[in-house]
Amino acid sequence: QTGKWSAAADRWHTGFVDAAGCGGLLGQIEGRAAGDVLAWPADTPLTWRQGVRFVAIDMSPLCRAAIRTGLPQATVVVDHFHV
Repeated sequence: QTGKWSAAADRWHTGFVDAAGCGGLLGQIEGRAAGDVLAWPADTPLTWRQGVRFVAIDMSPLCRAAIRTGLPQATVVVDHFHV
């Protein structure tokens, strides 16, 4: 009505992909803040989270901090696309 745009959603999304298995999309959430990134794994079974050995991310310090908190046993690596 005003002729101005307003954001109805966060422009960033975080995807969780099985890069070592079939490469399928496991989940996707809106946002990329630490709380956003922590929310999806928190809804998965503890045994699944404990089995995650590596997490490939972009170079976001917020994402790295979230992974260190939510999946402390996982080794964090930067994917080739973002290097």
